[in-house]
Amino acid sequence: MKRLYLSILYVIFISVLISGTILYSKPPAQSSKNPYPAAREDRETGTEKKARWESGSVKSMNSSIYVKKEEIAILGNKNQVDLHAFMAEDNYGLVTLNLTYKLKEKLIRCDIEPVKLKEIRNMFKLREKHGKGFVIKNMLFNEKMGKIYYLFEGKAEYDYFHSALYSYDLENSKLEKIYQEIGLFGNFYLSSDGKYNACSYLSCPQNISGNQRNTVIIFDCKDGSLLFNSNELSAHGEVNDKFSIYSYDFIKWQDNNTCQLRQNKRARDGVEKSMENILLYNVTAKRVIE
Repeated sequence: MKRLYLSILYVIFISVLISGTILYSKPPAQSSKNPYPAAREDRETGTEKKARWESGSVKSMNSSIYVKKEEIAILGNKNQVDLHAFMAEDNYGLVTLNLTYKLKEKLIRCDIEPVKLKEIRNMFKLREKHGKGFVIKNMLFNEKMGKIYYLFEGKAEYDYFHSALYSYDLENSKLEKIYQEIGLFGNFYLSSDGKYNACSYLSCPQNISGNQRNTVIIFDCKDGSLLFNSNELSAHGEVNDKFSIYSYDFIKWQDNNTCQLRQNKRARDGVEKSMENILLYNVTAKRVIE
């Protein structure tokens, strides 16, 4: 009897095992609904995208949002580059320096914000408040190096301005402050090969009456480094002359490495008459030459 009972259990076990094998080996039924639907095809045409952009669903940066706009003249501009520059303030009060130009047959636009150019923050409001200063001027294009140079004239201090000189590289959009001082700056003067850039400015150290002087500075256009400052130039033919003030004006580039400077020497007490002398300074040799 016991043997019969075990035989029946064995048969049942085998039957269940065979049924399970058949069930799991059966292929699943095909679902009429794809669990991974294809991505939605974007059928929006270029015209529709333009209409959506202009409708305001995407913020558009165009001249219609500017509440103030001020064109900047550019010396040395070329047709093939077609440089344009202007200052603008939008309806949120953001002031930007906007540049457009052609580079390798492509139209480039660069909007420089106060994050990179802190001097322009609230520029128009500050100009209205103080009545002068807070302007970008003397913009010059160096075709040989593909760079723009300009002066920012900020807050006035007596008869002078807190000023900063900048360069902008058209190729890599690099903006660099190359010099800053309190003074009245003149125009830039490029050497004919575009390697050097010179300018001069009038200042009055310590704001002492009679202490006014002109200073000439020269930069390397490749890396923006300062190569020459006439304040550090030893007086030609004089050593440690503490009783005179030396002032320098830039006259012209005589060749790619040499410039003419006008040196003015006057006594600090104003008793003696001033004396003028024309010097030749060689940038490569870093010295005055005879």
